[in-house]
Parts: sequence; structure tokens; C-alpha cells
Amino acid sequence: MPAPIITNEGSYIDIRIVAGVAWAMTCTLDIDGTPINLTGNTLAAQLRTASGTLAATATCTITNAAAGQFTVAFTAAQTAALQVGTEYMMSVNRTASGVTSEVIRSRTVSIVTGVTA
Repeated sequence: MPAPIITNEGSYIDIRIVAGVAWAMTCTLDIDGTPINLTGNTLAAQLRTASGTLAATATCTITNAAAGQFTVAFTAAQTAALQVGTEYMMSVNRTASGVTSEVIRSRTVSIVTGVTA
């Protein structure tokens, strides 16, 4: 899957995660093609059930602040603890100058089993 370009804060995306496998997504945050500089910003992401129960907290890393690029990642142990067939929701929040806004909101995060050869 190509890295999504998040064109405005609050963008919706759909995500598929294989249970028991480390997962990461690299994103670029921009407005009208101009990257949002993430210097001095912090990012936080959580995966929750439909009822709002916290299922996992992701590691968020700003990889190129000037270009608005960041990575959201879950470890294999985190994805193994998720229920296959259950749909979750993920949000990624950005804090800049003390103000927090939602950058990404998933419509669904589907947890699937791995395919064996």
C-alpha cells in the first residue's frame, strides 16, 4: 500500500493489519500539496474498539519534520493481542504549540489472520 498523503487534518482512511505481524504506516501531512512542518510537534495514536475501549497504543515517529512525514507503528506482540475479525478504530493526534488536533481517523481497522504458503 502506498504511503497515504493526509491532505487535511481529520482525514479518513481504512486500515488492514495482520494479527501477530509488526505493522507500520508512513504518512505525509500536507495542505494543498504543501507539507506541514512537524518540527516541535508530537504525535500520538491509539487503537480502540467500537465501544471505545483502548486496545493498543502505537509508536509515532516524525521521520522528516520539514516534509511533514511520520510513521505510525504497532509491534507484532501488539497486533497478536488483537481479536481477528473485530473492527477497531484508530486515531492519530498531533500536538503543536499546545493545541491537539486529530490528523487521521480510521473508518475501520480490520484485523486478519496471516496467509501461509
